[in-house]
Amino acid sequence: MKYVEDFMNKFLTYESHYSRRYTTKKYLHQDLNITLLYNLYKEDVAKKNSEIKNCEDEYKKENLKEELNAHQKKAELHYSAKRADKELSKDR
Repeated sequence: MKYVEDFMNKFLTYESHYSRRYTTKKYLHQDLNITLLYNLYKEDVAKKNSEIKNCEDEYKKENLKEELNAHQKKAELHYSAKRADKELSKDR
């Protein structure tokens, strides 16, 4: 989750001009949609994979691999939960 959170924090956020007094929520720019964010995220992960392949320091390379594997396991857990939720919602 930390990797996704760090990725999302790369983007500028804005306050809503409708309800600034009542909330501290931040919003992404209106041009960013889930498809675009997902594609940018995949590019970011591909870049990380490239770093691993091109890394000459074996210790750093192993750390990068471990980070990526941990991230992929967490992502799969969340995708599985999402699929389960989707199936549950179909039954209702």
